[in-house]
Amino acid sequence: MRKNTKTTNVKSDLFFIKEALKEAKKSLKKSEVPIGSVIVNKGKIISKAHNLMETLNDATAHAEIIAIRKASKKTNNWRLNNSIIYSTIEPCKMCYSVIEKSRIERVVYGCASLENNFVKPQAVNSQIINSPELEKVCRNIIQDFFIQTRTKGVEMTVKTKKSSKEKRNADRRKGSDKRWIGGNSPSFDRRKSDRRMGERREKK
Repeated sequence: MRKNTKTTNVKSDLFFIKEALKEAKKSLKKSEVPIGSVIVNKGKIISKAHNLMETLNDATAHAEIIAIRKASKKTNNWRLNNSIIYSTIEPCKMCYSVIEKSRIERVVYGCASLENNFVKPQAVNSQIINSPELEKVCRNIIQDFFIQTRTKGVEMTVKTKKSSKEKRNADRRKGSDKRWIGGNSPSFDRRKSDRRMGERREKK
C-alpha cells in the first residue's frame, strides 16, 4: 500500500518543529530571544541551534545561521542541497539570504513574523507549520519573553527612580541637620558665636 506523502510530511514537520522548540527553550534559559532551529536531510537531523546573539555578542548569531554553520561543518560542504530547515519563527531577511545561498530547498517555520515585510527568495520554498496549536506555542514563547523583558525593564526603572528619590530625601535631611546644628555646618564660626554670646552677657 502506498503511503500518503503529504500526511507523512505533516507528521515529520510537526516532529521537527517540536525539536526546534526544544532549542528555543535553551536560549530562553540564557536570556536570549527564544528562537530555535534544526536542519534535516533525508529525514535525519544534521544540526540543531538556538539564538546566541547576546551570549556571543554577534549580530549574525541567529539560530538559523548557527544551524547552517554546524550543518556545513558536519557535511564538509557549504551546499546543503535537499535539506529542510525548521525554525520556531519565520527567518529574517539576513537568514533567508543565507538559506538561499546554502541551497536549502525548504523552510518550515512555527509562526509568522510581523517584521518580515520583504520579498522572500523565489528559490526557497517556505511555509508555516500546518498546526494551529503548535503555531500558538511558537508564537507564545516569543511574546511571553518580550512581555517579561518589558516588565523587568519597568521594574528596574521604578526601582532606580525610587532609589534616586530616597537619595534626594536623605540629602535634604542631611542638609537640614547641617542648618540646624551649627557646629556641623561648614560656615559655622565658633569664635564669632562665642563673641556674640559674650556681648549678650555684658548687656545683661
